[in-house]
Amino acid sequence: MIKQILVPTDGSDNSLAAADYAVAMAGLFKASIKGLFVKDVKVLTGPLIHDIGTSIGGMVPYGTFNQTIREMLESQADAALAVVEGKCRQAGVPFVQEIREGVVSHEIVKSADDCDLLSMGKMGIHAAWRDVFLGTNVEFVVRQTHKPVLISPSEYKSFARMLIAYDGSIFADKALKSGAEIAGAMKLPVTVVCVAEKKRRSFGTII
Repeated sequence: MIKQILVPTDGSDNSLAAADYAVAMAGLFKASIKGLFVKDVKVLTGPLIHDIGTSIGGMVPYGTFNQTIREMLESQADAALAVVEGKCRQAGVPFVQEIREGVVSHEIVKSADDCDLLSMGKMGIHAAWRDVFLGTNVEFVVRQTHKPVLISPSEYKSFARMLIAYDGSIFADKALKSGAEIAGAMKLPVTVVCVAEKKRRSFGTII
């Protein structure tokens, strides 16, 4: 049963679409949403920030420059979480927020411990400058967390059907169970796909 959904946000279009999907699912499951913003320690203490700070050291002390960056991240966190909270309020979905500081992907995995589902955009705020299918943070989270992860596109679209890939593994069993639970609540038709080599025996009946 899904009781709480984690929505990591950086204010990007992708993360806001993930929030829309989370709100839609929370309404069906009568679940709450936890909005998460992570202040990236690599931005706060990375070599680029240090180099910039020291290069203008004659004008702006490094400590002052670092504090300015920290304040910018805090403002970004407040703005990003406020948008998610507004979506929840409009839909009547309970909302709590959390702000962490650290390595973004690691903090997301930690924050997911008390949640039942994660909803993340497939790319983050730097999507326009990356030519990959998944962002690095999303890929890390999917590999490290034991919780189901909904990876959303950049725009929200209503659910119409569910496709579940199945290979007979323990992880596929978990995906099948979670998918069936969600599809049942949303009254969606389900298609289960098994792909195997020609010489392999079929999996038989799985449902």
